[in-house]
Amino acid sequence: MKQKVFSVLIVLLSGAIFLGCSPTPGSEEASSSPAPTFRIPSQQGMPPDIDPESRSRLPLKHREDLDADGQDLYDFFVNPASRTEGVMGPRGFYLYSTRAGRHLALANEYLRFESGLDARTRELAILLTAREMNAQYQWTAHESTALEAGLEPEVIEVVKYKQEPEGLKEQDTVLIRYTRELLRETELSSETFSQAVKEFGEDQLVTLTFLIGNYVRTSLTLKAVNMQLASDREPLLPMPE
Repeated sequence: MKQKVFSVLIVLLSGAIFLGCSPTPGSEEASSSPAPTFRIPSQQGMPPDIDPESRSRLPLKHREDLDADGQDLYDFFVNPASRTEGVMGPRGFYLYSTRAGRHLALANEYLRFESGLDARTRELAILLTAREMNAQYQWTAHESTALEAGLEPEVIEVVKYKQEPEGLKEQDTVLIRYTRELLRETELSSETFSQAVKEFGEDQLVTLTFLIGNYVRTSLTLKAVNMQLASDREPLLPMPE
């Protein structure tokens, strides 16, 4: 009798396991790499190691704290004619290494405003870099600028949610694939490179690559100091869950 009961239990247990493991209709063809899921973070106070004035792990450098070279660079940053935004954010950290900071600041100014890149292409490249680096501060600072430069909301949506660039302008599609491959892969394929050269030309493509590298550097600096958004700025970049 015990053996019969035991046999019945084995049959019932096997059936339960089979039902629990049975695929749902259509799951046999489901992708093994599901689309990434994202969340928009909320502003919930600053971490304890953040300086409230600088909104980062490093305090702001004040003009009186700097040597002559540092004061000269400080004055360049706060001068409205320099097209900068004072010493908050990335520029403030140049004042911790003023000799390098001057060169980097001038390179940033050139790549953004004087290199011959049109504003729309420039902002698309910056947003692509911010998205691949998960750089919240950079993205939130540049999304509105990109819209003002004429970058369409549907293009921003593709970048923001890492969607495939289907139905976009050929030049946008190529730049999206070029930047993603450049920042994700060990090597850039010959096909992607040749497509990018065809769309942008050799000179402009090198300039675009310099621009991408410039914003990778900036995002790493902001990540190191855990740069926080201003309390009145809502984060716009969805972060991976």
